Amino acid sequence: MTGRAEYVDAAERVAAFIESKLKDSFIPKWDYAAAGDQEPLDSSAGAITAYGLVRLARVTKNVRYLQLAHSILDTLSAQCLASPDADSILAHATADLPHGLGIDESTAYGDFYFLKALLALRDAMSNGAAS
Repeated sequence: MTGRAEYVDAAERVAAFIESKLKDSFIPKWDYAAAGDQEPLDSSAGAITAYGLVRLARVTKNVRYLQLAHSILDTLSAQCLASPDADSILAHATADLPHGLGIDESTAYGDFYFLKALLALRDAMSNGAAS
């Protein structure tokens, strides 16, 4: 958003790293560097990542970032919505695994960024960014 090329380059390197870690699941583990299939997922990290990707697409005009954000949000919607009687939107967040806090629960910031990402993606797509 500053227009500085080095920040855009850094953001694109982060996006490439994240994409390489997501593989086909589109829901990140609690830590992008975590190894093993038994590591808890973090829906809130997915929501935050999706929002960042939509913003990066706006800056770079690279539709690939919108496609990745869409895949993440689709997967979160299909696999991580909280039950209808819950006080949250997303389930399956991990707040602080090393301290045993908020594992496979919901977070207010996950819900916040999930809604922000959905609205940002809708706006980007309605403005023709996905064509």
